Amino acid sequence: MPVMQSHLRGKSPNLVYVWIHNDKVEIRDASHLQGKGAVETAELIKQELKEPNAQVAAIGLAGENRVYTLPSSRAAPVPAGSE
Repeated sequence: MPVMQSHLRGKSPNLVYVWIHNDKVEIRDASHLQGKGAVETAELIKQELKEPNAQVAAIGLAGENRVYTLPSSRAAPVPAGSE
């Protein structure tokens, strides 16, 4: 199977997503996805593209808000209800 590589550089002033299908690459507006979680974003993109099997890599709210690390006091996951 052929291996495809993509290199993106720079940044957009607006929220966008990259749609790669066959040999076509498009940069599409994603302003309607702002504030959505990664799972919801993936589902909305699949619906928009009418491609239920599309593979989506989404940054989610943390990436959108440029959260890079957890505070050291929360470095390990805490089970729900144990706080």
